[in-house]
Amino acid sequence: MNPMNDSKIAIALTIAASAALSACGGESALSSGSGSGDGTQNEQIAAAITLIEPFVGVYDLQQNWNGIDGDQAFLSIRLTGNDGVSEAVLFDVDDIDNCIPTRPSTGEVIKDPFSNRVFLNDFIQFSAAVLTLNGTTLNINTVDASDIDSDGDREETIDISAERVAMVENDLGPLCE
Repeated sequence: MNPMNDSKIAIALTIAASAALSACGGESALSSGSGSGDGTQNEQIAAAITLIEPFVGVYDLQQNWNGIDGDQAFLSIRLTGNDGVSEAVLFDVDDIDNCIPTRPSTGEVIKDPFSNRVFLNDFIQFSAAVLTLNGTTLNINTVDASDIDSDGDREETIDISAERVAMVENDLGPLCE
């Protein structure tokens, strides 16, 4: 074995690997980590942000949103992040102390990757929920796990409506101690 030839082979392999990698992602592949498909992913995120942004706001859920008359709750859909996902927060008002819980339920609002449907995920109260917006009215199409209509069927889908309110989360009321 000739050490000089081994060095030349190593240098040649390094140059060949570098050339192959730079061909995958264009001029900036080695410096930025970009690669094939980045443009498509960025377009999908931009489409998600555009679709979800109109849903951002605080909504007053109807009084019978969970099958309990008079139970008050608010759903807040926060600004959409750079990943195309919005955080959602459910504030179920404490009926006894009339205050907002300090540890509300959280979930997310996302765009279906295969259509223009908007999903509300990660809430026990809203299983398989699809959101639509008509003016200031949010419609939540969800499985009736709480049997809101008291018909004994907890697998049917129902619609729950919520009106957008001119408030921010801090205006919802005092926090529970």
